[in-house]
Amino acid sequence: MRLMESISAPQGAGNAVLFDDAPLFINPGAGLSQLDFSQDSDFIYDSLFTSSVGLARQPSGNSPQSRAKLPLKRVSPIVRIYGSDEDLLNAYYVFIHPYFPVLPPPVSSPVVDRPSFRPRDEHREDHGSNASNGFEPSSPITLAISTILALVPHPEDEDSANPESMLYRRKSAQCFAESTVESIEIESEILDSESSPSRALTSSLPIARRGHFHPNVPVEIESIIALLILSIYEYAQRGNISKMRTRAGQALISAMDMSLHSHGDNDGQFAEAKRRAWWMCVSRDGKQ
Repeated sequence: MRLMESISAPQGAGNAVLFDDAPLFINPGAGLSQLDFSQDSDFIYDSLFTSSVGLARQPSGNSPQSRAKLPLKRVSPIVRIYGSDEDLLNAYYVFIHPYFPVLPPPVSSPVVDRPSFRPRDEHREDHGSNASNGFEPSSPITLAISTILALVPHPEDEDSANPESMLYRRKSAQCFAESTVESIEIESEILDSESSPSRALTSSLPIARRGHFHPNVPVEIESIIALLILSIYEYAQRGNISKMRTRAGQALISAMDMSLHSHGDNDGQFAEAKRRAWWMCVSRDGKQ
């Protein structure tokens, strides 16, 4: 949406101006601004229509003109967070699944977005915590999803387009991303590596002992899904192609270690999730 703010349609230009910036959407890093949108979308389109039809919109109480007359109130930037795994999963289906459907379809509908928020003034070292109920995403998949969702402005953010607010959201998202990588490293650690490295070479892959984030997604592939989400984050929101390749490559190698490429329809309720994870790995690796 912010890209539209820089577009103006002179008299008689028609739609040609709109297509001049079309290549911007297909270049590396084209998604850098897409999550940092302004809530004043009505006024973005006013400049397009009034210039061509000659209509002038009277300033309303919420217009930029009237707001400029009000005394400025400094509001602390806030970041979107969630209070439970269920809320995070619902938010994934609202904001991420339509563009990156790495998880199976929701098991129930409708899904409702129920965000909480953390002001920067209440910032703490544990970036994943929710001040309202103490919930803290700790698994790789919940941290990876939180990485993307932290970039989406909260509906109660009064000045989401402010550079200070955008910077706070991006810093919070990066903290979630770093915590995701750390969580993956911890879960992939083999206990025998310290005491008996030779025995560790023949040990099977460790499996995290926790509940399922999604009822139809096995716990052992959640780290793969988290890496895939981080690869999208590094490319579209940070413009870091090197890290995008690293995360996508890690996901593909892990998927091959689990032989996801050889699984058929004999995995019952997990078959769909494994197919999606494998083909997402292949598609991401193919973009390198």
